[in-house]
Amino acid sequence: MFHLNAIFIEQFASVLLKKLQNTNIITCYSSSKDDWFLEWEGGIFQIRFYQKNPFFLFPDSDRFLKRNRLLFGRGIKGLRMLDVIVYKCERCFALKLENDFTLLFKLFGAMSDILLFEGDDCLQSFRKQHQELNDKLSDFKFQSNERTISDASNWDEFRKMLPWFPIELKYFVIELGFPTPWTAQDWLQFAEDKVSKGPFFVWNSNGEWRISLKAASGSDSFEDISSAVDFFSKNYLSTHSFQNQKEQQINEKNRYLKLLVAKLKQKESELNKAIKRLSYSQQADILMANLSSVTKGVREIELLDFYHNTPVVLTLKPELNLQQNAAILYRKSKNEHIARVKLQETVVALKKQISEVERAVELLRTAENLSDLKMEKEPKSRSNNLKPAQQAEKTKGRRFEKEGFEILVGRNAFENDELLQMASKNDIWLHARGVKGSHVIIRCKRQNPPDYIIEFAASLAAHFSEARGNKLAPVIFVERKFVRKSKKLATGQVMVEREKVVMVKPWVKG
Repeated sequence: MFHLNAIFIEQFASVLLKKLQNTNIITCYSSSKDDWFLEWEGGIFQIRFYQKNPFFLFPDSDRFLKRNRLLFGRGIKGLRMLDVIVYKCERCFALKLENDFTLLFKLFGAMSDILLFEGDDCLQSFRKQHQELNDKLSDFKFQSNERTISDASNWDEFRKMLPWFPIELKYFVIELGFPTPWTAQDWLQFAEDKVSKGPFFVWNSNGEWRISLKAASGSDSFEDISSAVDFFSKNYLSTHSFQNQKEQQINEKNRYLKLLVAKLKQKESELNKAIKRLSYSQQADILMANLSSVTKGVREIELLDFYHNTPVVLTLKPELNLQQNAAILYRKSKNEHIARVKLQETVVALKKQISEVERAVELLRTAENLSDLKMEKEPKSRSNNLKPAQQAEKTKGRRFEKEGFEILVGRNAFENDELLQMASKNDIWLHARGVKGSHVIIRCKRQNPPDYIIEFAASLAAHFSEARGNKLAPVIFVERKFVRKSKKLATGQVMVEREKVVMVKPWVKG
């Protein structure tokens, strides 16, 4: 990059001297590990370290909040800047301050740093490269090279002899014809003259911003080197920030897409198995047609599947007879159709979600600016900032009380989530099994509820669910700490572990 060439830095430092000389430092601070600021009476000078390289900017003074600042060099506040020290053919320069303080800017790519010296001793390193605290200011000297450059016949040979020479001046050197005998000092003077006179041109070439002394199609022209480097740095950083955010969002979407595809494959497999296997009611019918085959004590039995005219092996509970096993299967069959319909709905919803994410990825790929990368975010519930007691007051869920135990019932999916958030880890969470319904919370307050309290709360869960019309309904219950809510789950949905089941009659009002 031209702005990090030693000759460019030398000329930039000379212009910086005109801005800063005999002015006082108002403050010196950082707003992040990569942003360093020097504020003086005439404005702000910023160095941003991005992808190992420093960039120079002159931002507006009212953009930065004081609470985000970390002071750098507490002893230099209010000091007058006396001079700028330039190190020939070195990518560094220094600001000489009152009271023998010096700010040294080392611009060596990944090793770039800003060092504060008092006298010859290093006091502080901005990039926290602690080994540099042993550096001495007197170590930074330019070693003159006066040998003649007489055997360079092309650009490659020339650059090997003078690696510090700006590649941006290649056109001018070739045009000059490699004059001989010129010393390194002659070439240095030639480069300095070119860079000091300008003008400078900044343009975007296939998404990459460049700064040079030679004009290009669509380039902006600047006579002042500080204006040129400020314009270049702002556009370079803005473009790369956009590209990084774009790539990050595409990667996040692709990772999410991969999870959705895997989940779809799993649900489709479950649905296919559910369609192909005998239903619970069919298995029960086969058992009822063979009651005389066996009594008890058998875990598996092979019978004729008269629905498909093929033998089938059925799993049994050995402690029960065939009629009792059939009764269990008949009970299971009540929710089997609902479960299959839910699987089908899940598959359809996943396919729709995958299509939406794929479309979002395509839109991100065609994004051309930061505004195109804006993503919708679900607003956080205001109750997240409340304490549990305050959340309980805010929640509009139904309330019941039985023998000192408070029982809360959600009215909708949003209230279900709110109840989950406000519940303590040892509270009891309940929900009708296998059907849509309200979340129910028993507030325990360090006291385990007796079984009849759990059964009462379970009857409420059954009543406020799709199972309210059944004579008996299964309800799952578990401590709140075993109920998880991830960001990928829809409103009102949860994941449950270690649940227990209780069969209850749905609650009847009055």
